[in-house]
Amino acid sequence: MKSAAEAEAAIKELEYPSGEMTRDERVAKHEEYRAGVARINLEFRAYVEHVYATSSLSRSVRDALWQKAWDDGHSNGLREVELHYEDIVDIVRLAIKESR
Repeated sequence: MKSAAEAEAAIKELEYPSGEMTRDERVAKHEEYRAGVARINLEFRAYVEHVYATSSLSRSVRDALWQKAWDDGHSNGLREVELHYEDIVDIVRLAIKESR
């Protein structure tokens, strides 16, 4: 699991395709880069779900939480995604508590 800072550092270490290469080489390198970013983002999501103890929520609720946090925060960095996630989790937990 990777924190926001660790995930962003790991993404910076990935080799983005540049320079002289054939189209096929560029496509292959780009796919390799995208797979690396996707893997790191999954590790970051696992970290966030662990930190905010959301494993008791259903997969569909966790997916919705993550998607909303990602949509609202990722353009400002992964720490912003985590901050949005925290805010949304607080609202969800309050709703669950008050519905009982």
